Amino acid sequence: MEFSHGERVEISIKQKDFYGSYYTGKFLSGVGLNKFLVEYETLRSNRCETSRITDIVDAPNVRPFPPEVKVTDFSLHDIVDAYENDAWWVGTISGIINSTNYYVYFENTGEIFAYPNSDLRVHQELVNGNWVVSHKKGLK
Repeated sequence: MEFSHGERVEISIKQKDFYGSYYTGKFLSGVGLNKFLVEYETLRSNRCETSRITDIVDAPNVRPFPPEVKVTDFSLHDIVDAYENDAWWVGTISGIINSTNYYVYFENTGEIFAYPNSDLRVHQELVNGNWVVSHKKGLK
């Protein structure tokens, strides 16, 4: 996939405690074979709170920023992204508190947290260059 300098992207981190997260950032340049230099939008250096973190990441871990999908509410078992700790985390609606607040279950940690719908978005995957909305998780 090709990106332009400064293009808004999302970066997934494929480490144990970060699996299922997408950090917003911008593409800076290609580096060597199959690697990109990115700047995280929300992650800051410990030494300087105003300095954004840059990193060299594997190209498959970078995707375009997904388009906004307008929704007014969510249903049980909808697959969503919840904004937490400076990133979007993939989860499943596991309960409805009221018309604007939901419980989200995170499979990778087994945890459930409550979120207002303003901190949730429809989960999308990039498939063959097209954004595909993830629907309800299959019941087991």
